Amino acid sequence: MGKGPKLVGCTSCRRCLAVCPQHIPIPTYLRLLNDHLRAPESGEPAVRYAELAAEGPAASDCVGCRACCTTCMEYIMIPEMLAEVAGALEGK
Repeated sequence: MGKGPKLVGCTSCRRCLAVCPQHIPIPTYLRLLNDHLRAPESGEPAVRYAELAAEGPAASDCVGCRACCTTCMEYIMIPEMLAEVAGALEGK
């Protein structure tokens, strides 16, 4: 059995949501990135992401303030991960 993709270790604790000045749904976007990484041939994560981003802020709206990083108990570099979301699901 081969190794799978390196997934983002977000536990969806939602602490980051309270401090994000852009109100980006960080845990949701990180989950969609993981779904995309697990099954890159599936277009479902990109479709769901496009629906959510049309209603509110996109991952690419992150201003890189890093306030989210100070609350993350998993020590995730969230701005970098949101840039990965944007690249994978927005095509940026």
